[in-house]
Amino acid sequence: MANNALTTSLTNNGANMSNNALTTPSITRSMGFKPSESVWIEMKKTALIGTGKRVYGRIQDTGCNYIVEGYDMNKNWVRIPCRRLQDAQMLLAKVMKKSIFDNIRS
Repeated sequence: MANNALTTSLTNNGANMSNNALTTPSITRSMGFKPSESVWIEMKKTALIGTGKRVYGRIQDTGCNYIVEGYDMNKNWVRIPCRRLQDAQMLLAKVMKKSIFDNIRS
């Protein structure tokens, strides 16, 4: 039995282990915590409540940036370009149904 344990410890040194970094689930998700980026977005969303800067609409991906398009809190139709998806998510108060969005835009 001692030889078997010694052999296992020598062959299982990490050199023959595959890199599962991309397939391993996040430890923060498995523990029930949101990733820090999502927490940051939610904090910023909360800070924007009452400022009139949030939008009821949808996020459009243009390929190089994102556009938040929909109604602002004053019921004006707006298009706000955002460099990052996180910035667009921060401005979105509520996602508008695609069918309603398409009817309004046309």
